[in-house]
Amino acid sequence: MRVGIWLSSIALVLMMMTGVVGCQLDEEDNEAAAGAAFKVATGMAAQQSLVQDGGLIPGLPVDVPTMDGASIVSAAANTVTFTVEVSGEEVLAYYQEQLAANDWTLQEDQTTTEMRFAKDDRTAQVTVGESEPTEVTVTVTGE
Repeated sequence: MRVGIWLSSIALVLMMMTGVVGCQLDEEDNEAAAGAAFKVATGMAAQQSLVQDGGLIPGLPVDVPTMDGASIVSAAANTVTFTVEVSGEEVLAYYQEQLAANDWTLQEDQTTTEMRFAKDDRTAQVTVGESEPTEVTVTVTGE
């Protein structure tokens, strides 16, 4: 318990420092400082806030890419939520193409806001919201 409070306190101090000093640093330095604060607080490397070049996000396997330009909202063990500046239709088309290229099979139970895929003993679900920017949640379950 005390370790958690201690780590939270250190993270808070580091985040405040990045906010105060941030105006003197360029964006890259600011992101590095924020990532260091996150790592101290959680023991994990920070998530990228913006995905580029079909990058991978911790929590998703290598064969499930995240769209270029995605702004990460949250990332957990097997689920990532992000926003993108394209339509839900474009998001679903992207995942249909990308996952098929990585040997995922589209399942029959798809809708206009959700698609499910299967590969080996795993499933992937892609859900899109109707707001702008488009919110996307990708969940992968199984081994």
